[in-house]
Amino acid sequence: MADRRTAITNLRCNYPRSRTMVLPGYRGDFYCVELMKIITVIALLFGCFLLMCPKVMAVQSTNHMMTLDRYYYANCDGQECCFQVFPVPETYFFANDEAAWLWFNWRGADPGDEFTMLTFSPGGGLYDRMSSDALINREDGCLLLSFSINGSAPEHMPGDWHMEVAIDGDHLFSQSFKIVPGNRDTYIANKTMTLYPDTGGDCSMPPSNFVFYEFDEGAYFWFYFNSAGIGDDLRVDWYDPNGNVYLSETTPYHCANGCLYPGISISGHEAAHLPGRWRVTVYYDGDRYFNEYFTIVDTTADQPVTCPLSLIYGDDSLQAGALRTFRDDVLRRTPEGRELIRLYYQWGPSVARAIRADDQFREEAKELADAVLMMIAGEAQ
Repeated sequence: MADRRTAITNLRCNYPRSRTMVLPGYRGDFYCVELMKIITVIALLFGCFLLMCPKVMAVQSTNHMMTLDRYYYANCDGQECCFQVFPVPETYFFANDEAAWLWFNWRGADPGDEFTMLTFSPGGGLYDRMSSDALINREDGCLLLSFSINGSAPEHMPGDWHMEVAIDGDHLFSQSFKIVPGNRDTYIANKTMTLYPDTGGDCSMPPSNFVFYEFDEGAYFWFYFNSAGIGDDLRVDWYDPNGNVYLSETTPYHCANGCLYPGISISGHEAAHLPGRWRVTVYYDGDRYFNEYFTIVDTTADQPVTCPLSLIYGDDSLQAGALRTFRDDVLRRTPEGRELIRLYYQWGPSVARAIRADDQFREEAKELADAVLMMIAGEAQ
């Protein structure tokens, strides 16, 4: 029996030493070939198993919710929107709500994957089917989708609603919410001060701006409201830095949901020369609703902000006077020039602090200012 326990050590494939007995007259190569056949069959069977089994759901949603926050994207940026900053969740919606918004995020999708959302009414029937291959446009992201209530059939269909969301046919999550009869009290969905309130008539949130200058046309307070009573009065009071009412205006609501942007004129008006912190207060049906604050800067004043040029040349120097003349007679006349003035006063205090703290920076800033003065003198000649 000893000769039948010979270990197979002459194989040309790299496998562990086998304890299989070798029958007399058989070569080790035969067993190697047979073993390879068995491994091949196993590999084929495993491959067939993978093909027949349903694929593992790669796309995952870590957060999903219903919300009233239609301006969620305005309060965050990039990937922060989808995975760090979330909208305020809401479970109940009223018949006079413009819409309920579904927000969700995902990871691991392929751009172009088909998105499907089924919405079921309180009776369990299919109310709506939405499908698109254009919404999933990146591997990781989030979506905010509206579900109309006020002015649509759901306004008259109170009860428990249900949504089923899938990507490429694979179920992603379920979401439930409730529509209740009655009206929600008027509320403000979002608000901001701005230079440019009209974004095309669709009530998109305009770019925010809270510092205005004497050359700006006006300062506007933009806000979006929901569930207002048509005909209800809205009063907006503007208070100057001394606390006095500068302007008061009253207007009735003409729709239940929408945006308004009352404002005050600045350039060429008294407000241009009332620098400081202003307040705007909104009253709804006689009751104070909320405040917003902004600042008006008068660059023609002696020292509207700490001036870096005064630190470099001295406040009454010829150089500082020449640069102020260039500001008032040239830059102020064009939109691009006014934007340069805005940037100068926006960053002026920070630059002034750096000049005080760093002598080398002061010298570098002076070289730059000297170059601008030479350019101005060349243009004048």
